[in-house]
Amino acid sequence: MLREHIFHKLLRRAYRLHVAVDEGTGPTVVLLHGIAATALTYTYVIPPLLTNCRVIALEMLGFGSSPKPDWKDYSIADHADSVLGTLRSMRIRGPIILVGHSMGALIAVEVARRRPKLVNQLFLLSMPLYKTSTGQQSAESKRLDSAYERVYAYLLANPTLTLKRAEFVARYIPAAAGFELNAANWLAFERSLGNTIMGQHTMAYASDLSMPTHLYVGRLDPLVIKSYLKDFVHGRDHMQLTTVNAAHEITELYAKLVTDDIILAVEHLETGGA
Repeated sequence: MLREHIFHKLLRRAYRLHVAVDEGTGPTVVLLHGIAATALTYTYVIPPLLTNCRVIALEMLGFGSSPKPDWKDYSIADHADSVLGTLRSMRIRGPIILVGHSMGALIAVEVARRRPKLVNQLFLLSMPLYKTSTGQQSAESKRLDSAYERVYAYLLANPTLTLKRAEFVARYIPAAAGFELNAANWLAFERSLGNTIMGQHTMAYASDLSMPTHLYVGRLDPLVIKSYLKDFVHGRDHMQLTTVNAAHEITELYAKLVTDDIILAVEHLETGGA
């Protein structure tokens, strides 16, 4: 505890995340999972990539086997700091291909805008984009954001019920691979939901991303407002949005589409962008 107080609280050094996977050789692909999840989110993504590249799957601050400090806000800055600090400690200098799913996509955007020379290409899967912090909302977007805020507020106000439902999902719904919400990560879930997801500025950061950016969304995804993703890529030739026959989770079909595109990006990186 004393070391944590000095090293992390006083010196503001980032926490080192648990590296769940570090396998393969070649260009580096870094995978960031979402809220209340683990690296198992990428169960169908990792194997096809190992023949072409080095795959690093991190577990986000507060989740999986990563540190769970109770004094952190679990803001987008906290999550991005821990990702960048971990990659630094692993001597990953780039260029990398950065992949984020759900909240991990929001974190990936923050990492890429901070370190554009580190990130060669960006893959954003099922990104829960909201306009709550842009200050330029239509009546319709305010209505949509308000609806999600009410749902999320209900989940946070009823932790016992939320945890019971989470246990059911993790146990009986195979598609929810990597989903993990329990008493141990509740604080990280609560603060990440409020400070990283609902308190986001991600929509305003689209213009900060100059690298090729690939977005994916499931046709049946209940957690993503698809019109916001369209707004995010609108007028930006280096961005593309692909719709997948899936919901929020990364199914085998979803993974196949994404990994095919990542392998093309890896080949592009190996040839020096030629």
